[in-house]
Amino acid sequence: AVSGKKKFEVVHTPNSRSAIVDGFSTRNSYVFGTIENVKSKMSQAKYQKGSWTVSEIDLPQDGTLEIASADSESGTFYSRYESFLTPPSLYYVSNVTKKVAQLKPVFNSNGLVMEQRITKSKDGTEIPYFVVRRENTEFNGKNPTLLYGYGGFNLPQKPGYLNATGKVWLERG
Repeated sequence: AVSGKKKFEVVHTPNSRSAIVDGFSTRNSYVFGTIENVKSKMSQAKYQKGSWTVSEIDLPQDGTLEIASADSESGTFYSRYESFLTPPSLYYVSNVTKKVAQLKPVFNSNGLVMEQRITKSKDGTEIPYFVVRRENTEFNGKNPTLLYGYGGFNLPQKPGYLNATGKVWLERG
């Protein structure tokens, strides 16, 4: 049994649009992944001089990040990243962040953009959604559109690489 008083401190408090989804502890820090409005980011909380400081880790933030493997002794880790237009990639994170691998693209994403927008439901709830389109798309109501939606049960549909959709739909404009 552990004796003495337990002292707990709040290191990070998610807001109503975010959640902690991943994490690991090291000897003097806690690395954690959050998702906010369906976008991921990684942060590190370090205990120094009697208090916690939280800083963001330099990784792409317009897609999905996950901790792939971690070394709790050194604090280094590998993070997997992908977005609608970026194939799965692996980053090594230590004092610096370095992309170490990426799957070969299945489709040509040159000239394509991904945007996140927010709409409101009938009850006023803000709903984030993504638009993937050609950079020079003319907004005239005449463009073919592929629409997919999912929502509910606290299971977000996170950005993932659009293998087949990119090849047969996006490449054609």
